[in-house]
Amino acid sequence: MVDEFAKMVGALAGPLAVVVAVRPQLFRLDSRWWAVALIGVSFAALGVDMMNDLPSKESDDPFGSGVTALVIAAGLIWWGSSRARRATPRSVTPRDAKPVRSSERVPVVPATERDLPQGIVAKAVVRRGATVEERLTNLFDQHRTGAIGLEEYRAGVQEELADCDEAILLHRRSQGDMDADDYQAELEELEDEREECRWRLKWIADQEYKASISREGFPEQGKWARFEYTDADGEVSKRTIAMWQKRGAYIVGFDRSRKAERTFRQDRISDWVCG
Repeated sequence: MVDEFAKMVGALAGPLAVVVAVRPQLFRLDSRWWAVALIGVSFAALGVDMMNDLPSKESDDPFGSGVTALVIAAGLIWWGSSRARRATPRSVTPRDAKPVRSSERVPVVPATERDLPQGIVAKAVVRRGATVEERLTNLFDQHRTGAIGLEEYRAGVQEELADCDEAILLHRRSQGDMDADDYQAELEELEDEREECRWRLKWIADQEYKASISREGFPEQGKWARFEYTDADGEVSKRTIAMWQKRGAYIVGFDRSRKAERTFRQDRISDWVCG
């Protein structure tokens, strides 16, 4: 009975030691050193088996061989278990696991923040509130309802653009503290916000140009006019029109060079002379 049990333990301990050495997490073990202890168990089973079969052994010293196996087993079990207990537990992460990007934006404070002016740090903290898009939309709604003028709207967008530039500076200095995928995704988001600010500033500039033309005042209509016109591709051409009239933000008249009626955007007209 003891002989069969020892053989069964020895047969199981060897393969288990190999598995523990390769994937200890399968048995919820923290260290591969437990494999050494299992090898010791295998030696112990071998020693017990040798000593149990002592009367049938024809060796000169079967008892001594069994004791030797037990001594080796005790040493391996003690060494492996002690090293395993002293080992620092570590979590095993699957190789295909990827960091999950949270929908909530959590700013990363760089290690070099002390090198930046305090004003930049303070503005970066403020950015943890409403998003840039929300603040820009709020500014536009105020302008549309007449609560603020175009000049105040432009000042607000310029401030947001400056904050975006400073946030990108902070983010680039924190590159070493972030996962590469998270860093790139965050950088692209910040750059998109900066482009949104630039686009709104361009729209404001167009509105101011149109307002300046309205203040100068194209006549309502005329018999002829000469001017330079910049088309959508940026090409400039000299135009002469006849029997023209103003329709909202456009000038409509008979283009003599094209021999047909044409429509021109007022904000693309320069060097206007009419009669």
